[in-house]
Amino acid sequence: MVFIHGFPEAWFSWRHQLEHFKQEYDVVAFDMRGYNESDKPLGIDSYLMRLLVSDVVTIIKSVSPDRQVTLVAHDWGGVIAWVLARAHPELLSHLVVLCAPHPSNFLEKMTTAQMLKSWYIFFFQVPWIPEAVLSDDNFVFIQKMFTSRKMGLRNRDRISPEEIARYKVAASRPGALTSMINYYRALYRYDPRYPKPKKGKLKVPTLLMWAEDDGAFTPKVFEDTEAHVEDLTTIGLSDCSHWAQQDRPDLVNRHITEFLASHATTLGSRL
Repeated sequence: MVFIHGFPEAWFSWRHQLEHFKQEYDVVAFDMRGYNESDKPLGIDSYLMRLLVSDVVTIIKSVSPDRQVTLVAHDWGGVIAWVLARAHPELLSHLVVLCAPHPSNFLEKMTTAQMLKSWYIFFFQVPWIPEAVLSDDNFVFIQKMFTSRKMGLRNRDRISPEEIARYKVAASRPGALTSMINYYRALYRYDPRYPKPKKGKLKVPTLLMWAEDDGAFTPKVFEDTEAHVEDLTTIGLSDCSHWAQQDRPDLVNRHITEFLASHATTLGSRL
């Protein structure tokens, strides 16, 4: 199982899943490029989607050269996972996406309410000001992302001050904030080498979980995802924020376990 984190996190956002699944799987979570202890190449073009996908493809082939993997992704990691699954379905036995709509669905289901929730995407296009805002007052902006009433975890006891401090330390590493924000700045740049999807619907068995109290996405953008995925299981998580794998880890782990068990014969046929 390979896990891809989102913004503004790091590999340890998957701590509950790594502990839960390590008995049955080889589990791998890593820092995406620009995050925490990973390299932080300069320039917006260093964060084009094809490079982010290539990073994950390289890791999958390195840790599991002879077998397909279950790819589990959240937020920005989910965006990358959707693109990777369409371009390289042969690498995956299963896909699990948390709180990240299918990219096509996101655009097709865009509403005024979603645009208001996506304000930060537009804000992050501005040079240097986002870095100043996020780092101000000892990175209190990042702290509030996990603790505020609008965006934060619904089950506050699931994340400790020490764990929030780890995210602050990760974001404070030289060059990290600019690298993290450059994901958004590169998002809509034209790239002639953008990963080409396979024709037709995605055929990898997919579990999509969305949170009913997600401060970043409206439920609308998760509707009708089956138009893009042939074998799709969709689950809404109640009493859960955008930070699903940390907010309700036991529930997330159970749904992943049940999904993988229900597709066990599919796994055997794809290896």
